[in-house]
Amino acid sequence: MENTYNRHTYIDKWRFILMILGAISFMGFPSQYNLFIKVFLSFAAPTFYILSGYLVMRKSEHRSERILRAIKKTAIVFAILSVSYFALNFVMNFGGTLKTVTTGRFWIDFLVLNIFALPIGGHLWYVQALLYGYIILYFIDKLKLLKLDLLIIGLCFITAFLTGDLSGVIGFNFMGHEYLMGNFITRAIPYILIGKRIHDAKYHNKKASAKNIAVYMTGGILLLVVEAATLVSMGQFVYYGHLVGHIFMAVSAAAFICGNSNCKFRSAGMKEFSVYGTNWIYYIAQPIFTILNTWMVGEMPDAVFLSGFLAVASIVFSIGIVLLVQKVVKL
Repeated sequence: MENTYNRHTYIDKWRFILMILGAISFMGFPSQYNLFIKVFLSFAAPTFYILSGYLVMRKSEHRSERILRAIKKTAIVFAILSVSYFALNFVMNFGGTLKTVTTGRFWIDFLVLNIFALPIGGHLWYVQALLYGYIILYFIDKLKLLKLDLLIIGLCFITAFLTGDLSGVIGFNFMGHEYLMGNFITRAIPYILIGKRIHDAKYHNKKASAKNIAVYMTGGILLLVVEAATLVSMGQFVYYGHLVGHIFMAVSAAAFICGNSNCKFRSAGMKEFSVYGTNWIYYIAQPIFTILNTWMVGEMPDAVFLSGFLAVASIVFSIGIVLLVQKVVKL
């Protein structure tokens, strides 16, 4: 019998680190290198998806039931977040929110493209894409089509490139969108399936080569820089949320995590976080940051460092909230 508990605990510790990186990527970093940092750290979300696929999509006779459980849990989180984010937006700006949500464009973007076009909750796309991805993969599994996973991954990445980093080059336009942000096709499905393939390769029974991981990670960073520089020189760098280099970086990070389950990784306090606790830090931090940033920064010029301080404070405050809630629940 595989030691699922130990593997989950180990991966959860790395999820905590990835959550911090993802939050910084989403909220920004107070320096002149803010854009570069945001571009660089955009590999965090795909890595989360890979780890989810690694745990949920692993091959076994109970895979369909496992996917179904993941769908139910993700749907509950999505429902809670949706209601909460809608409510917060109405509280912060009732008139503006009402005007936005009463348009057909908003609901098409939200329900089809995973775009939540309101100030609070922009990262809801991550949970929504995960939910849609699991649902689609559940039926693909039922139809015995997971053997086509490489084809599916390839088609999804082609879609991601054409609607994302290459959108400016090909003149992409869909319902007024010059590019499409992350959604279930361009992020969740391909990376979840990559997680499945990492587990199929039995990385949990191997010790990942640090040298190989470093080479692939470095290659990903170089690809990131080259593609970004090329698109900037062409005047077509319209979307930086997902570039070719991010694929290599995310796969390298996930392979390292999954292939080093016996590594002695200690960090005070991390053992208190479950996978859901770590995720909730991310879900809570962005609304706190948006509200604080609106109230304290507003239209202030040159307030990048104050905004950065508020981002850090939001993460720390969110960690405290999650720890407190988990302690109460345990009682």
